[in-house]
Amino acid sequence: MGEQQCVSSLARSRAKHLVADIYEAALRPTHWAVVLESLVAQFKAKAAALRTFEAMPETGGLWMTHGLERRALDEFRRYFQARNVWEACATARGAFKPGTVVTSDMLLPCRELQASEFYRDFLRPHDLNDLLGLVLHDGLTPPMPRTVLSIFRGHRHARFGEADVNLAREYLPHLARSVEMNFRFAELRRLEAINRVSLTRFAPAFAYFRRDGALLEANPAAEELFAGRDGLALVGGRLKAHTAGDDELLQRVLENGDSPPFRIERPSGKSPYIAVPVSLRSDALDPPDARRPHLALFLHDPEVTAEPKLDVLARIYRLTPSETRMVQALVVYGSAKSIFRNTDLNRNTVRSQLNSVLRKTGTNAQAELMRLVLMSAVPKYESLGSGAQLAEQFAASA
Repeated sequence: MGEQQCVSSLARSRAKHLVADIYEAALRPTHWAVVLESLVAQFKAKAAALRTFEAMPETGGLWMTHGLERRALDEFRRYFQARNVWEACATARGAFKPGTVVTSDMLLPCRELQASEFYRDFLRPHDLNDLLGLVLHDGLTPPMPRTVLSIFRGHRHARFGEADVNLAREYLPHLARSVEMNFRFAELRRLEAINRVSLTRFAPAFAYFRRDGALLEANPAAEELFAGRDGLALVGGRLKAHTAGDDELLQRVLENGDSPPFRIERPSGKSPYIAVPVSLRSDALDPPDARRPHLALFLHDPEVTAEPKLDVLARIYRLTPSETRMVQALVVYGSAKSIFRNTDLNRNTVRSQLNSVLRKTGTNAQAELMRLVLMSAVPKYESLGSGAQLAEQFAASA
């Protein structure tokens, strides 16, 4: 009797520590590695995986594992995800509801599983024989994507039974709340970042894009610009440029993120837009999420949008008159390469002066400098004159 009490006390202690680790992961997503390892030990299993279903890791999906080889993960993503009979049966049975706990035997007969390509060519070679699945979220309540925790046993283990299902149900509410806290904290940080650079009341058009190139958010100026369909337009939720060359460059930028400012021609014959891409790096504390903005895009329209207050920037950052004029040239032409292609300025002079401006303003790239300049812009009706008049004022003040 004393031995049974000792075992029971040890089990309660382990469960208490595991719940504490689960809530620690709510604040530190990297701690999920500890949680998964503890769950594998608690359920006398071989491996575990916590993942979202909306996206795979290469597109920012949540994918944390313990006990699974890298080769197995690569094979699953590349080929076997579409042949996952467990997932297919769960979908057919409507099992993807929050709070659901299932085993492999609940989803399909063992013989049927073993007759599948998924088992023969993936599960068996990696010694995965049985599943205990916990549905944490169904993806219907933003910002939460569908999230499932899977625990696997190998061929030498007993199959999951009723006791395992009951134990999983005890942990499930804690796991679901912890994952939700991860995503809600990430959402709050994202909204805070958006609010810090919100350009709703500024003229420059500003939009956020997902890693796959889909538009997430746009300020009113960007929405108006897209609606005008003069060089840029939204097609099926994606931004397209009018000319093939511009569109090829735009799509490459939306996918890769890193790029200097570039120009987008307009069929109306008006001055080209200047596009300034800004890559948005993920916070190390945030859970991976394909829906998070991957890129911010400033679109400067010399014909309509705000006039940058370069005199203010010049005073703040102690720019020389020639450096101020170089910043203005960057606004007009979009990049250093375009400046020395379209003006008589010497290549070395352009680079030298722009490097000096970058150093003085504390920016690390032309895109960051353009963002700083555009954020200093005010609508034309608030400015004292046209861009040309403003440039003359700068030259006169020199």
